[in-house]
Amino acid sequence: MAKRPRGERRRHHSGYSVWHAVERIVWPLAVGYSLLVAGVLWIGWGIFPASLRTTLLWICGMNWLGSMLLLGIIRTVVWVRLVRPLQHRADYDALSGLYRADVFWTRAEELVQWLGSQGKPWAFVYLDLDDFKRVNDTNGHLIGDAVIRTLGSLLQSHARHSDITGRLGGEEFGWILPGASPSEAVAAANRLLIAFREANCDGLTGCTFSAGVAGWTSQEDSVSIWTIARRADHALYHAKSHGKGQVQITAS
Repeated sequence: MAKRPRGERRRHHSGYSVWHAVERIVWPLAVGYSLLVAGVLWIGWGIFPASLRTTLLWICGMNWLGSMLLLGIIRTVVWVRLVRPLQHRADYDALSGLYRADVFWTRAEELVQWLGSQGKPWAFVYLDLDDFKRVNDTNGHLIGDAVIRTLGSLLQSHARHSDITGRLGGEEFGWILPGASPSEAVAAANRLLIAFREANCDGLTGCTFSAGVAGWTSQEDSVSIWTIARRADHALYHAKSHGKGQVQITAS
């Protein structure tokens, strides 16, 4: 089972550094230029003709407006082209397209705490690819990568918007289903298993996974995500030991 991450994940990316660098450059230039124009205007207020004073006031105002517009454009470009891709790369596994393990567990903890406070049920599906080492050894790592990509894509398409999915290890995946009972999670996992078995993984078909399911309802005392994950891991062990390619459930 994937280990619980220690501490909080660092969320400082180089994109944010560029973002702050832009602000540190543009704002001082805008403020400095505006102060220069304002200083000249203040010193020569009684000397300059009215038309020149009006021109300087217009220059000062347009400078502020232009600086704010320029900064907004630069911030948007930096966010779209640099910060957002880096943030996505930090949060998501490049191969499966799912959350990385540390992001998954962090978001799962937050969601589970909220669901518990609202008395709403939830279920956890712990998936593990069957015979993945043999797939790599027999067909090569490129096919193994295709298997992971296929399962990641199918998991995203089967998950609801409220669900949380992640790749927890090499061939391990997690799926949180808020508002679902364990039996509903089993049905969802079985639908995913059928689709995965029928999928074409870059020429390889018939791939399967084993899954363990556990859940929480308001009839039980509040528990952490780790308690339910251990129960699902225990159910996964039974699925593996009883022939693989199946979904097992545990109630407690």
